[in-house]
Amino acid sequence: MIKIRELTELNNKFYRFSGWSGADGIYSFKVADKVLLYFSDTFIGDSSKNGIRKDFKLINNSLAVIKNDTIDFYYNKNPISSSFVASNNSYYWLEDGIVEGDKLTIFALKMKNDVLSSLPFEIEGIDIIRTSTTFKDSIEYTIQETNLYSNNIVWGISLIKENDYYYVFGYKNIYNNKCLVLSRTKDFISYEYLNEKGIFSSNIDSLLILKDHFEAESKIVKKGNFYYIAYTKDSISSEIFLIRTDSLLKPFTKEIKIYTCPEHQGNIITYNAKIQDALSSRDNFVISYNVNTLVNDEHQYLSIYRPRFIEISIKEIDHEFEKDF
Repeated sequence: MIKIRELTELNNKFYRFSGWSGADGIYSFKVADKVLLYFSDTFIGDSSKNGIRKDFKLINNSLAVIKNDTIDFYYNKNPISSSFVASNNSYYWLEDGIVEGDKLTIFALKMKNDVLSSLPFEIEGIDIIRTSTTFKDSIEYTIQETNLYSNNIVWGISLIKENDYYYVFGYKNIYNNKCLVLSRTKDFISYEYLNEKGIFSSNIDSLLILKDHFEAESKIVKKGNFYYIAYTKDSISSEIFLIRTDSLLKPFTKEIKIYTCPEHQGNIITYNAKIQDALSSRDNFVISYNVNTLVNDEHQYLSIYRPRFIEISIKEIDHEFEKDF
C-alpha cells in the first residue's frame, strides 16, 4: 500500500501575508545549493493574519528561490509587474523549461486575455524565453518567437533532454480531451513529431496519442530505467494519478491512483499535479498540485490560489507497478 505524506511545512512556506500571496502554475529546478521556481498568474498584496487578502494585484508570472530552508520571491516591484512581459498587450503563461549551465530556457504560452476577462486563456502563440539562473526582481531575458502553435496543439507542457535531443511534450485538444503528444528537437528551431507508427517525422499529422484525458501542465522525470509522470485526469479533478513507463515512444498504459485532494469540493478545484524533481529526494517524489476557486470573490482567502505538496515513496510506487495490471 502506498502511503502519502502531506508536506505541511513546505505548504506553509507559500502562505504569505505580504508581497507574493499566491500563484497558479509551478515549475522547479535544482541549481547547485538552491531551487529555482517560477509561477504563472500571481497575486501580490497584503493580507490579514486571519487569512484574508486585504488587497491584491494580479501579475502574470513571478519567480522564487529556495535556499537554506528559506524562500524569496521575485517580480518587478517598481511598478509591480510580471517578471517576463510579452509584446502587443499579451502576457506569458510559463510552461516547462530546462537548465543548462547558468542558463534557463522556458516554453511560454503567449496569451491574449487574462483570467479575469470574459474570454480567458486564449493562446496567441508559443515563445521561448532564455534567461540566467540568477533570479532577481528585474531579470534580463531574450525572446525567441516560434511557429509552434498550430493544429490546436500546445507544446512545452513538459520537457526532458536525452542524448542530442530535447523531447518536448504537448497536448492536442480533441473535444476538450487533452491528448498527450510528443516532438523532439536539437536546437528549438526544427522539430520532428512522433506519429502513429512510432516514428519521428517532420509531418505533424497523425500524431501518436501517448495518453488521453491528460492535463495542461506536467513534468517527466527519469529515475533509473523508468520515466515517471504525475497528473490530474482532465486537468481539473480531485484525483492524482501516477504513470510509470520504460519508453516515451509508446502509449502510457500503466498508471495508479495515488491521492485524492481533500480541497476539491464545492467551488474549490484542484488541478495540474506534477512531480517536482528539484524538491524531491533520492527515495521520495514531491508532487505539487494547485488549489483554486470557481468564484472570483473567494480569491480573498489565502487558502486559495497557491500550491500544495505531498510526498510519496519511489520504492512503494515501483512495488505497486510490479503487481499484475
